[in-house]
Amino acid sequence: MLTFAILAGLGALVYFWNYIVDFFQTVIIPWFRDVFGDIAANILASVVSFCDKVISWTRQQIKRAWKWFHERVLGMKTEYKKVSSTQVEGKTTTYTSTQDGKVIRTIKTEQLEWEDVPANIREQYIANNRKSFTVDDKNVLEGKFIEQVKDSENMSDQQVADLLEIQIA
Repeated sequence: MLTFAILAGLGALVYFWNYIVDFFQTVIIPWFRDVFGDIAANILASVVSFCDKVISWTRQQIKRAWKWFHERVLGMKTEYKKVSSTQVEGKTTTYTSTQDGKVIRTIKTEQLEWEDVPANIREQYIANNRKSFTVDDKNVLEGKFIEQVKDSENMSDQQVADLLEIQIA
């Protein structure tokens, strides 16, 4: 329970950081200066500045990774074809964009053991008696990225949406 409270506090700190810095800058540090003097106020300002560097860097890295993924990965899908009772062929096609705007298509084919196929795909094979399935990997990866940010920073859906400047359905 204590761990959850700490993580919730850190998530709120990261999400509301700009407001916290502004509050310290306009209210707390001037008050500190009046009550405790310049040295104490400068020490507090240095601590807030140090924290700002770390938290702002973290937020920038999250935004940069999200932006890179959206600009460079145009599409990604995997087609799973059952070839035997123990083997499934996975064919992943990825469309990426280079810095000069060229689109590159990469195809990777691999043989997978039945137990190495994702559980949701195995369930579909069993339930629907189909020989192949296609998965939009880009959407899956986006969802995993959002969940990872939510979990690591302990943010709500809306907080992640604000940070990444996206709409979450």
